[in-house]
Amino acid sequence: MPSLSPVQKQLYDWLVDYIGQHRHAPSIRQMMQAMGLKSPAPVQSRLEHLKNKGYINWQQGQARTLRILHPTGIPYTGAIAAQGWVREYAPTEWLQLDRLSAQSNCFVLKVEGDALQSILIQNGDALIMQPAPAKLTNGALITAQIADAGPLLGYYTRSGKQQTLQPIAAELAAIAISTPQIQAQLVGVWRSYLSP
Repeated sequence: MPSLSPVQKQLYDWLVDYIGQHRHAPSIRQMMQAMGLKSPAPVQSRLEHLKNKGYINWQQGQARTLRILHPTGIPYTGAIAAQGWVREYAPTEWLQLDRLSAQSNCFVLKVEGDALQSILIQNGDALIMQPAPAKLTNGALITAQIADAGPLLGYYTRSGKQQTLQPIAAELAAIAISTPQIQAQLVGVWRSYLSP
């Protein structure tokens, strides 16, 4: 497919997120607000470029009929419970794996060993990480650089100025940490069931 300019990609990414979340197309006014524009003309121009490049389409003269033609990612086709299917639906929502891979600050750590099984993370799983934000929430899963132990995954806690890392392994006590030791926050886990 033809490449997009930065402003076209910004609108396209926003449309994918909006439609995936709300399951209907936004209005021109919502697009203007999201893009920080005061006039509909630039939005309409970007929409025309996206249509001409094959990324979107809509029914002429009908409001909110815009649809993504080639969504990237893997489609959600239903929800499942332990007893079986809860509901099935047309794939209008997509798991956006490419969005994570497109972010230059995302990286992957491969799990070696069985120490994380208590939180259902297995040997060979891929942990999708992002550099930790300036303000972490209590309970966030993070990695921190621990002296004489190297990087360690655990739950972050802050109480006043005291920051601690509670390692996943139950036999390890909480460790006092400082902000420079904090490396990254877990944002996803990938496990493949395909044979290598």
